[in-house]
Amino acid sequence: MFARSLTNAVFFSFFLASGSFAQSIEIQINHTAALDDDYLCWSPQPARARVLGSVSSDIRAVISSEAVSATSTGQVQFQVVAGNSVSVDDFAPEDTLTLMLPASGEWVDFFVAGKRPSTLTKDVVVQARSESDGLPLGAVQTMVRVRKDARTMTTAERQLFLEVSRTLHDNGDFEKYYIAHEAAFSDDIHFMFRPPHPPLFLAWHRAFLLNFERELQEINPDVSLPYWKFDEPSFLPGEASIFSADFLGETQSSNPVVRFNDSLSTTPNPWHDWRVNRQTRPIERKRVADRAPFFGAGLVQGPIDQNMLSQILGASGNDEHKNAGGDIELDYHNGAHSRILGWLGRGYSPADPLFFLLHANVDRAFAHWQERHDAWDATGTDAKSYHATGSYPGSGSNYLRGSYALDEMWPWNNTHSDWPSGMFFVMPDGPDGAATVPTPASQIDYLNLSGVGVASGACYDDIVYKQ
Repeated sequence: MFARSLTNAVFFSFFLASGSFAQSIEIQINHTAALDDDYLCWSPQPARARVLGSVSSDIRAVISSEAVSATSTGQVQFQVVAGNSVSVDDFAPEDTLTLMLPASGEWVDFFVAGKRPSTLTKDVVVQARSESDGLPLGAVQTMVRVRKDARTMTTAERQLFLEVSRTLHDNGDFEKYYIAHEAAFSDDIHFMFRPPHPPLFLAWHRAFLLNFERELQEINPDVSLPYWKFDEPSFLPGEASIFSADFLGETQSSNPVVRFNDSLSTTPNPWHDWRVNRQTRPIERKRVADRAPFFGAGLVQGPIDQNMLSQILGASGNDEHKNAGGDIELDYHNGAHSRILGWLGRGYSPADPLFFLLHANVDRAFAHWQERHDAWDATGTDAKSYHATGSYPGSGSNYLRGSYALDEMWPWNNTHSDWPSGMFFVMPDGPDGAATVPTPASQIDYLNLSGVGVASGACYDDIVYKQ
């Protein structure tokens, strides 16, 4: 019924019972008529509705979430609040909303937020119906676009991610990721290389992932970055491993080059023959993802023990960013890299696109830690949320310029003299419009729970806006 090309202002005009005139309602998400910002996560985003044309009286309209088809999974919810923002303390959404829309055509504001994730594409409609007779008056199609456990993705979702990331590779926009990471590998982006322990690991990689995901979405806005849940087996019961030749690649015991369905296959994998200038051969990995039991029969495990994250989240002292960041990097993140090795064991590890799924799971762990300890303060003054508070205090400081909470980070700002030269990123625009140069503080409250900033547009399938 609803085509994917449906515009942001989709108007359904119907004659009222009197038959005297037609009327319709326009609905906009993020207050624009553009198509590419009609995407939601869990955070409430601004929306508005108005009457179009000439009518004799105000219209009472019921706003609701309706499925595009029988296979739709997405669902949204609504709220009206006083003022221009919603915080987590104010958040009390409803499945339907009744609005009085003035006959004069003035906009009426409300908020819309994701309730259940979509599958692949815009599969949910924000629908306005007449309160009196239920006739549809206007609608806009949207998608609840979240980062999912790669094991739960549909075949179509997997294929889209593979194809779009391959396009990014082939058009020359992928190379900068592994070049930048290798250039700064021993600088402040990693906790482990120099004391006192640098603060950037979690915030820097969050911005790095967001840059990558937004570049994918510039190619196809329906795509999102999945995560490899490496503290569990790489397969769900009764299903194949995600490390198969038709998805993330199959490790070969006799050859470190990863096997993908090649061009002779009936279902070729877009990652087949993935090459980078840093290497002469395609992607190499040394070991399979899963661990078999050491003795006799037992459960297959991922690289990291299933209870490690909960132990990190609850460990003594880990209610502070400084301690938790180190444990997440050294115990959680390093174990996944070390299990696979090959390209993932090098400073240029983002050359293997599996890096981005691995780090999405690390970032998800960071988000779970934030949720557990209420560590969302984005002001740059709270050491619990980010331990290098304020701005760079000058020479002789513990950390490099660009590492403090309110500093612009390298490589989005490439004027910091202590960082590698010749590298510059431009963060693609987000749901709120033009992006700014990221700071560590700007990466903390990615869901905009405070209501004073903006949501990043990225979210995870198992971390909601409000419990």
